[in-house]
Amino acid sequence: MFFVKIYRFFNKHKLLMYSILLLSSIVFVYFGLKLQYEEDLSNLLPSSKSKESGLVFGNLKVKDKIFIQMQGESPQTMIQYIDELMDSILVYDEYIANTFYKVDADLGLSAIDYILGHIPIFVDTSLYHQFDSAIAQATTTMAENYELIMNDESGTITQMVSTDPLNLRQFILSQESTNLGYKFIDGHIFSKDSSVILAFISPNFQSFDSKSGSNFIHDISTAIDKFSESHSDVEILLHGAPVRSAGNSDVMKHDIFFTVGIALLIILFVLCISFRSVSIISQQIFPVVYGTFFSLACMYWIKGCMSLMSLGIGSVVLGV
Repeated sequence: MFFVKIYRFFNKHKLLMYSILLLSSIVFVYFGLKLQYEEDLSNLLPSSKSKESGLVFGNLKVKDKIFIQMQGESPQTMIQYIDELMDSILVYDEYIANTFYKVDADLGLSAIDYILGHIPIFVDTSLYHQFDSAIAQATTTMAENYELIMNDESGTITQMVSTDPLNLRQFILSQESTNLGYKFIDGHIFSKDSSVILAFISPNFQSFDSKSGSNFIHDISTAIDKFSESHSDVEILLHGAPVRSAGNSDVMKHDIFFTVGIALLIILFVLCISFRSVSIISQQIFPVVYGTFFSLACMYWIKGCMSLMSLGIGSVVLGV
């Protein structure tokens, strides 16, 4: 009876009804369009008792890194190119936490200090006999160290000598004596055969954040495309979890709009055949559109955002 009374009231006051309908439509459309959509794929995972482990995985920064590989013929040319490319990428600093594509002196000293403390891991046992010879030549090495320290103005060599007085780093940094699959040329990271130079970007967002990832990957891809147009002698590849996440997000959004669009076309076709009237389309579609924006506006008022993946159910709801 309540709804019957509402119907009878508005049937007698149609001007009021259309005024409320128009005003509410404007309000719902305005606030519905302001709703933000999350593209975090982890939100699809069900909640469980292992919430802490999910939090740890979500904040694991190793999986969020973006890898850039540049392949060319000359190492010196690639060093110049990677510096130029990274300068063009660093303008998007709002998405970047830090980068790593060249090693400064302090980092090099820290790396050597770490390797010296873990020699069994990085140096093959067949090289241990060379350490004996280095110890036997300690007097000569210390004399050389004294000359190096006396001519050291920056203090870098002095710090290196104090860390490694027997110059064991010469064996550690030798490519034949280590198990590392890369090497350094002029402070830049190369593959062992010097054919590929590497750069690493740590974003300030998680790899599951596909919205930020898509924007950043699009910016990086644009910078790489512009760079490749003027430097055709090198090949640049982009890898990493944010790259895959951005690609998945693009496919997901395409599939959502495609399935909802197909469902809508099929429903309109069935309605036209069943009722043999075009006016039935407006009678069926307008309430759906009104209800859609009403729900979006309510989501904006209550939560402010919603998962983009949840729109995929729209094709089912529209069918019902």
